[in-house]
Amino acid sequence: MYRIEGSYALKEVLVKCLRNNLSVLASGAPGIGKSEIFFQAISEVSESFAVLTPTEVRLYLMEPGEAKGIPWLVERRTVWSRPDWLPEKENTALFFDDIHLVREYNQSPLYELLLCRRLHGHTVPESTRFVAAGNIGLASASASEIMAPIMDRFDLFVGYTPTLEDFVKYAISQGLDNRIITFLSSYGTDYLYTPDPGTSQKFPSPRAWFSLDKALKAGFSIEVAPGVVGIDAGSKIVDAWPFLNQSLNDLLSKDFTDADLKDQVAAAAFLSSYKPTDRILVTIKKLTPDARACYFRLVLTRFPDQVKFLYRNRHMKEIVDELAAILGE
Repeated sequence: MYRIEGSYALKEVLVKCLRNNLSVLASGAPGIGKSEIFFQAISEVSESFAVLTPTEVRLYLMEPGEAKGIPWLVERRTVWSRPDWLPEKENTALFFDDIHLVREYNQSPLYELLLCRRLHGHTVPESTRFVAAGNIGLASASASEIMAPIMDRFDLFVGYTPTLEDFVKYAISQGLDNRIITFLSSYGTDYLYTPDPGTSQKFPSPRAWFSLDKALKAGFSIEVAPGVVGIDAGSKIVDAWPFLNQSLNDLLSKDFTDADLKDQVAAAAFLSSYKPTDRILVTIKKLTPDARACYFRLVLTRFPDQVKFLYRNRHMKEIVDELAAILGE
């Protein structure tokens, strides 16, 4: 397994595989964005290389006849029907989602397709790409074993884990509630996702945090969080909510000199959601280096046009130079 951390790294791998027609299987915990990253990769390839048409195939929902075709006799010979999901047009990307749920009796189409690009005599164009994603080996996901000959036919097997930095960048671009972003930026290293969630319970994941955002926008209070992101993460964000709901003036009036690191990072993440001003930067200047680093990463993600202001600001030039040297930015 080729292990990858971060959504941008996974997208880069998928783009290379799609451009070079390499079959790839990506595995990771539930809800961490594998499917979304696949569609991002398709979009990038289509913009710069060749227009690819994505087609989702969920073999685990199919009866054997749907997955493999149906046999009938023609002049005493067996002829198989062509499954309706099998592409005939050029430049189709077949995306086998939730492949871990496919039982052994429905895995055989993958073997023949990956081996010789045909299924019971029905060929697919040479330009057809094959991508699969799932929670391979995860008992709580009721994962089936993928047969060894099929695993061997995938050109690349990738194990993907998300990173907090990549998720925060994506969350900002998608307009996720700033209070959730602040929480994850400061308290969320252990709450972004669950590598091996238990059954019959909610758990935190990138998908779950977006669900919480939707619940808040629908008018629910933060008290619903345990029912969306699980008891541990939900209780933690409920406890932090009074802090996350402070006004800008309230936060700027506080003295964080003796505050613990998490509170300082939380304050830095909170302040990064506002366009930088002298007053905000005076407060940032008083925080620890880790908190300042968090602030600059986030504020430059949100306000990339402010880099000159930050470097020229009389309060911050020395600190920004120091951080730039540390971060290599």
